[in-house]
Amino acid sequence: MTGLSGSGKTTLGKGLTTYYSNLGKRVCHLDGDDIRKVIHRNLGFTKEDRRKQLMLTVELSLTYLKKGINVIISLITSYNSHRLDAKEFIENKGYNFILVYVDCPIEVCIKRDPKELYKKVLKGEIKNFTGIDDPYESPKMMDLHLPTETMNYEDSLQKMINYKFIKTT
Repeated sequence: MTGLSGSGKTTLGKGLTTYYSNLGKRVCHLDGDDIRKVIHRNLGFTKEDRRKQLMLTVELSLTYLKKGINVIISLITSYNSHRLDAKEFIENKGYNFILVYVDCPIEVCIKRDPKELYKKVLKGEIKNFTGIDDPYESPKMMDLHLPTETMNYEDSLQKMINYKFIKTT
């Protein structure tokens, strides 16, 4: 899942993981913020560091996929070229890559600000923040589009469930 901070990626990723887990499916959720705090602490927010974080996360997901564990990733992933690199990497290994665009205008994300990151950005405490002083390229191609400004959590989750990321029968 890709989208701005505050768009709903993590919440939806956790919801989808819970849904499939409750059906007995082997699934894990990798969240960009959690991975950055634990594994990628040394990476900054340059374009190259963002690509490196994505590709390291994709390589981590491959270790789960090889064990038969489905993976849901919630990661901002600012650049189209980086998302295409991740898709190519996963598909070249023989796995499916489904891109979900969790689409929410920056103004709404700023109002939501669940982690109070935008508050810090606007005070000048955080630099190179996606959507403010670093670009976010909306996906040119996606498998599923979730406009979370107008679509609530339940409807967004149901739309993902209906997409049938993981076979349940």
